[in-house]
Amino acid sequence: MKGLSITSLILSIIFLILGFYRLLVYSNPESAYSESRNAWVGGDAYNYIINAAQATAFFVLFAAFFLAFIVIKIGLKLQNTENKVSNSNLNINFDDKKDNFEDVNKW
Repeated sequence: MKGLSITSLILSIIFLILGFYRLLVYSNPESAYSESRNAWVGGDAYNYIINAAQATAFFVLFAAFFLAFIVIKIGLKLQNTENKVSNSNLNINFDDKKDNFEDVNKW
């Protein structure tokens, strides 16, 4: 489980970086000799729309994997807490306690 949580955290960071890369890195030079980045079609507006949609998808993947990381971490903490309580020698028997509410006139 611990390996799964670390994997989920690493994937969420990768998707966050990819989302910001799609959103912020863009160049579409007019000459064919220059290298274009995140340019898919000829028009700039269409490229911005495509990159925004892809960045949104990466951000959704980031949120899903980060929430999975958080849920797994909470589960691991609860499991460790449960193991510590079950391993300790706390034998409390509540049946031995006497009710202190026998005299109702005190209220």
